[in-house]
Amino acid sequence: MEAKKIFFILPFFLFTSCCAFIDSSIRESRTKLAFAQNWENSGGRKIADLEYRTPGPYNTYDLFLPPNNTSEQSKHLILFIHGGGWMGGSKEEGEAYCEYFTSKGYVSASINYTLLDGKNNPNIKSINEEINLSIPAIKNKAHELGYPVQDMAIFGFSAGAAQALFYTFTETKDKPIGNYGRSALPIKFIIDWSGPTSFNPDHWTADAGVYWLLPPIVGLDGTNAGKASLVSKFTGENVTAAMIEDGTAQPLWEAVSPVTFVHANIPPILMCYGRYDGLVANLHQQLLIDAMKKKGLKQGENFDAIEFEDSGHGLHSNPNKLDEFKILAAKYCEKYFELNAVK
Repeated sequence: MEAKKIFFILPFFLFTSCCAFIDSSIRESRTKLAFAQNWENSGGRKIADLEYRTPGPYNTYDLFLPPNNTSEQSKHLILFIHGGGWMGGSKEEGEAYCEYFTSKGYVSASINYTLLDGKNNPNIKSINEEINLSIPAIKNKAHELGYPVQDMAIFGFSAGAAQALFYTFTETKDKPIGNYGRSALPIKFIIDWSGPTSFNPDHWTADAGVYWLLPPIVGLDGTNAGKASLVSKFTGENVTAAMIEDGTAQPLWEAVSPVTFVHANIPPILMCYGRYDGLVANLHQQLLIDAMKKKGLKQGENFDAIEFEDSGHGLHSNPNKLDEFKILAAKYCEKYFELNAVK
């Protein structure tokens, strides 16, 4: 009897999953179209597959330049970091978003970084170093082409948002306001789309709000060995089940969690997240908000959070919220790039 149930349920599950995937792909293409629709008439140009480290098949970027290199907007860079769970994705995913900001006059770039694909063993910290290498390369190339960018914003989606937060928080921690550590350009604000903020394995379970199928896929089978495997992947350390049990693994996952490094001087953050995100549970956004509030940062002043009330991880189901994001993003650019400041 149980075998018959599985026989009938499995095709239905596969069919509905396929339909969900197709629907998600359609919605994603519509979202990107909403951002890219003005590109062809903007006069901007794209220079693809530039390198920020040689040799480096993963260490390439695409540069997007507006037609006017004398405008105030052209002095500012929007850097996009793609998502993909650290195991997939590419710089091409940032194309529509870069085209959008460049059509508004800004210089934009989308970078690749080393993926956890079985051939390589990157981690949050090593990717952090790649981001740090990319910024001076992009800055120098833009200057060479006649675009003297003087500061930047970082826009990340999912894994890319986690890296954007981690890079910015760690580079500015324990430094005076306006000191951006090793970054070749001052980071004026962050755009965080669906970004993970903690690598505590307890924050990646079904109980934390993660879609029930994901934990076993990433190895979280409820055992300390499963938790150790997850922490090992993100930290690059050899974490054992015993280390999970006795608590010695905690400093390791804390050392790569953006929420650990929240401080009072972090740049402003524009956060977007889906109410029904089953990949990066809403808990991650709440952890970040709570940490910022503990440091005295205020919503509407130091950060803004847009909830896409009908959307999941990809934020594809709320066109009205995309419009709200565009309006706020424009305000962030104007305010934090100081476009109306007296020169």
